[in-house]
Amino acid sequence: NSAECILLYRCDEELVSDLEPSSKLETFLLASNSNVPVLIKRFTFRNENPAGVNTKFLGVAGGTVQLEDCILECGGSPGSVDGVYTNSRICGSFSADFPPPYLIVRFCVFDRCG
Repeated sequence: NSAECILLYRCDEELVSDLEPSSKLETFLLASNSNVPVLIKRFTFRNENPAGVNTKFLGVAGGTVQLEDCILECGGSPGSVDGVYTNSRICGSFSADFPPPYLIVRFCVFDRCG
C-alpha cells in the first residue's frame, strides 16, 4: 500500500549548498518503449528537500506511464515542487528511441503541491 512504498526525496544540505542554482534538481526519470503502459500503483512520493532544491517527483521522457492510487506529498517546502511532468527532450539524443511521452493519472492525491 502507499503507506509502505515511499520514494523519499531528501538530499544532503551540505552538498546542495555547493551546487550552482541550475543544478539543484531532484527527479525520478522514466522512459519506456513498450506498447503496454508502465503502471505505478499505490506509491507515495514524499519531498523532504531543503529550500533551494527543485523537486520534480516523476519525469516521463517517453512511452506511457500510468499513476494509480498514488500520493504526492510536496510537504510545503519553500523550494519549487512539481508533481509530474512530461518532456521527451530529457532523453537528449536517445529521444528518437522512445515514443512520445504520455501520462495517465487516476485516483491520486497531490498534497500541498503548487
